[in-house]
Amino acid sequence: MTWLVLRDGYIESVPLVMESEWRRGQEIHNDFQKLMIARAGLRIMIFGGKDCDSVSDQIWELKQEVARCGASRTEDRYLLAGFSVKEAKFKFESLGA
Repeated sequence: MTWLVLRDGYIESVPLVMESEWRRGQEIHNDFQKLMIARAGLRIMIFGGKDCDSVSDQIWELKQEVARCGASRTEDRYLLAGFSVKEAKFKFESLGA
């Protein structure tokens, strides 16, 4: 999903981009890589995991991807939202400014 601010039919800014992936593993990383190259005020990644530990592990891996990405900037902002199927709850973590 992408939120755009338009002025006279032209893109003025992109306040938010979002990806969600409910399959586990590499599919989450593939979608997250799209977010890392998007220029937006806020990037949101929503994903699922089997339990809280796997969600925490996935969040750690996504944070490592941001750190290694050559296109990352210090002002980049992310919200990571991982849903634990076992505990039926979300874990949220923010990155950036």
